[in-house]
Amino acid sequence: MPHQVGKDLDAWCTRCKLDTTHVIVSLKADGLSPKRVECTSCRGQHNYRPPKMSTETAKASRGSGTISRKAMAVAAAQQMADVTAEAMPAGHTPTKKPPVVDLSEPPVPKKKKATRKRAVGPKLTAAQRAKARAVAVAAAKWGESLEGADLTGARKYSMRETFAEKELVEHPRFGVGYVVATQGPQKIEVLFEAGVKTLAMGR
Repeated sequence: MPHQVGKDLDAWCTRCKLDTTHVIVSLKADGLSPKRVECTSCRGQHNYRPPKMSTETAKASRGSGTISRKAMAVAAAQQMADVTAEAMPAGHTPTKKPPVVDLSEPPVPKKKKATRKRAVGPKLTAAQRAKARAVAVAAAKWGESLEGADLTGARKYSMRETFAEKELVEHPRFGVGYVVATQGPQKIEVLFEAGVKTLAMGR
């Protein structure tokens, strides 16, 4: 189905660093592919980039039928690690691990050498720390909302369908989510593992 200016679609936001709902601003010369889009979360405009969100978590959830506390903790930790990694400068490498000591032989006394201060990576800014906390909190809330829920009953998302609050929605990019609010007859706010997303409905 060709894209149209003014229609919603999922895309990678270069400012939010997340997959969010965008509005098509302009199309390429072929008149079929999106060229410029606007994020509905931060209102920033940029060239269209395909969504990067993996559906592995959603597939694993559908296979088991429920989400365990361990899986929720792992997902939250992964989200924190991804945000921290993005904040590191290019070329930064983690500190080397200390050498393994062979305990089969008695250690040989060595002369003490002057210690050098190891280079410490840059600290996260307040905005980066706040973003990391927000991602972790969103993942935790998502897990609490779906804990013990029968995920096989989640409805597949479509802009043509309508959804109500507290209903489970299965999105092709964001996985299984929980409808937390409606914004009129054509928009809903859904809590996914990656955070709250604004989606279109009834169109």
